[in-house]
Amino acid sequence: DRLGFSWPLLVVSIGDAAFKACRELARSSSSPTAPQVTCWRPNTASQVHRFTIVHILLHLGVDVFYFDMDTFFLHNPLPEVLALARKHRYETIFASHGDGDCINIGVFYIRSTLRTTVWFSQFLEWYHDHQYEIDQRGLDVLLGSPLRIPEGQLGVSFPPKDLQQVRVGTLDDVNKVVIGFIGWFGHISRMLVFHWCNLPLDQKWEELNAVYDAAEAIEAWMPLKVAISVVSTADFTVEPRLPSEPFAVTATGKAIPGNDAWSKVARARRIFEAYRLPEYLERLPCW
Repeated sequence: DRLGFSWPLLVVSIGDAAFKACRELARSSSSPTAPQVTCWRPNTASQVHRFTIVHILLHLGVDVFYFDMDTFFLHNPLPEVLALARKHRYETIFASHGDGDCINIGVFYIRSTLRTTVWFSQFLEWYHDHQYEIDQRGLDVLLGSPLRIPEGQLGVSFPPKDLQQVRVGTLDDVNKVVIGFIGWFGHISRMLVFHWCNLPLDQKWEELNAVYDAAEAIEAWMPLKVAISVVSTADFTVEPRLPSEPFAVTATGKAIPGNDAWSKVARARRIFEAYRLPEYLERLPCW
């Protein structure tokens, strides 16, 4: 609601606990300005259902913007995604790895066209027949590996014959749609989506909860995207590091001016800044 989403939100709710939580969210999101929330509980507990529901929607003529639950939106990414699609006539746009030459399937957009529905059907049939393969690797290869560098060798077994080609683009993975454990470079005011993939669950949920706490604490005064860009960072420093090294945040002992809400915003800023890198990442072959 606060980000101005106008698209209906369909939540793939795997398991009773997830479905119950989703239904509670749907009931609380009944205002005219809030997104319409729908919960779908598959009969089996499998991650493949994030693809089966996308497959169904595409064949119904519905465009899809997908995101994992361990993401946080500082800005509504849809205006930029749709503008990118219009400008370059992309039919599908994926997030990617800032340090690698492959896509990331934590955030993606697919426009429903004849070509994309055929292509996605081919992917899903291939993935069903070759369940030992990695879904993300398969999607990258079946998209033609849009970020492939000369040294890249990513491949899969038995790719579909006569594969339908689609126009594919990728999102900025350095500053705008970033993956935490890989790191990011730039300024937080330009960040759209932060993804906590491939991190220990305890760390992931603690940091996600802290960022949501900050958003809720400051929302009566301003959006988090504004507050987090201007809040003081005088209470901490992030030690310089290489991308492969763990980060270290050092407290300076200086107090953050303002009330408790600003303290929570400052903590959220600290979390994001801890993943910042001192320079651009070198893009290496994915494996």
